[in-house]
Amino acid sequence: MTIYDIPEIVNSCLPLAASPANIKAGFAVTGIFPYNAHVFKDEEYMPGYVTDRPNPENVQDVPANVTIEEDPAEINFSEPQPGPSSRRSPSNTPPPPTPENIRPLPKAAPEKLKSTSRKRRVTAILTDTPIKDTLEEEQKNKRKKTIVEPKKKE
Repeated sequence: MTIYDIPEIVNSCLPLAASPANIKAGFAVTGIFPYNAHVFKDEEYMPGYVTDRPNPENVQDVPANVTIEEDPAEINFSEPQPGPSSRRSPSNTPPPPTPENIRPLPKAAPEKLKSTSRKRRVTAILTDTPIKDTLEEEQKNKRKKTIVEPKKKE
């Protein structure tokens, strides 16, 4: 098969795959239409749970290398624990202990605010003569500041 065979294959397959029945089935399976909020199980969200981060307005200064773990002796299994396993429907029996309840997964540290030392500029054509001259002058001044002559000891 070569790259020149692909249009012929797509031409024969695409009309069969993009039928109205397949399109409707795709929306139904994902719970979009008709709406079904419970189409996915809690276990299917677990891979992304570790990288969940708090909203920026609720972030407290927590060092990135600190993980908060609960003492297994102090965990109350009758109350839902934070995390994906807490989305259970209430029932008369307490949920069975899970590895998440015993030792929670480490969470990603709060996202750092990006601070750059780059100078903000307005949009300009950098090769225009006045702007180019200004940039060259800034570069010269920068080099003068970085080159410091060593002090002579007497």
